[in-house]
Order: sequence, then structure tokens, then C-alpha cells
Amino acid sequence: MVHPTLSARAVQMAEILTDNYGKLGLVLHLDPDPGRFNVKRGEHDIVKRPD
Repeated sequence: MVHPTLSARAVQMAEILTDNYGKLGLVLHLDPDPGRFNVKRGEHDIVKRPD
């Protein structure tokens, strides 16, 4: 599990990013429910989709 303070901060950061860049096409898939943010979610690679 991730510390609750870090989880809350991650949700805040996601909200700020969405507010500032959502209109430019930024999409974040975040589950803001407490306890749903865990280390396992960070194991995925970010890769460019084929065109």
C-alpha cells in the first residue's frame, strides 16, 4: 500500500493536471477512492501506441 498522504497528494496532482491540460487532450485514468492507489499500479510501462 501507498501511504495515505502520498495517495491524497497524487489525487491532487491529477486534478491540477486535468484542470490545466484536460482541454488540450490530457486524459488521466485515476481511481480517487481512498485505498485504491497502490504500488502495483506503478508497474505498467508507458509506451506509444502504434499509429
